[in-house]
Amino acid sequence: MKKIIAVLFIGLVINNIALADTRIIIETGDSKADIWLNEKYARTSFIENNSDKNSPDENDPDENSSEQPPGDVIKNFSSGKDYMILDKKKTLVDMSSPPMFFGKMMSDTPKRIKNHKISFTYKNRGSGETIAGLKTTKYEVSAEGIKCFDIWLTKDRVYGQTMKKLGLFSEDEHDESGSICEQTNADDNEKYGFPVKIIAADAEQDMLVVEFKTNVKAPRKYLSFPAGYKIMTMTEMIQEEMAKRFSQQ
Repeated sequence: MKKIIAVLFIGLVINNIALADTRIIIETGDSKADIWLNEKYARTSFIENNSDKNSPDENDPDENSSEQPPGDVIKNFSSGKDYMILDKKKTLVDMSSPPMFFGKMMSDTPKRIKNHKISFTYKNRGSGETIAGLKTTKYEVSAEGIKCFDIWLTKDRVYGQTMKKLGLFSEDEHDESGSICEQTNADDNEKYGFPVKIIAADAEQDMLVVEFKTNVKAPRKYLSFPAGYKIMTMTEMIQEEMAKRFSQQ
């Protein structure tokens, strides 16, 4: 009987974890990304560091500055599509494909030959500080004799699963057209852990996780598609904006 109760209890705990939400806030330069996610969706708000908006408010209209995206971005994990939420227009903009003319420009651009694979060296600098409740190890990362950055990595399993689910620091994120230090990818890091803090060689902070919480609850209806919103492609949105400008001339 005790074994049956134990099994039921474990199953209940696992089920509650699966149904719970996760929140992660990542600071990058002068702004931060406030991300909520569950099994179906992830929603990101982009906030300036001097903004008073520290948490999502379903009654608060878009008040982002011109330097920030005009709305939150919601990702549907099952379809893999990203949508920008424009509350004032009651519109969802499908960001999964570039505007038609932009895609044509990209297809006409000669493909660049990939750079040779760069080998990164991770030098263990010992235990790092605990960041957002995550234990870290500090590494100095260099490539071809050049110091790139100091990075604090964690082996926390739940945090790692969250980063993978969001696709952050994935192989597609690295930039082969940039400097050699910008060509590192998740495979390089994952041998040692997942990034929690990065400080570039010029002492400028590139990234910092300021909050990571699991088993929390997002605001009501926050992690769902807004009802009654029309869906537009990027091309349709641009065409609509251009038509409005021409009509005002």
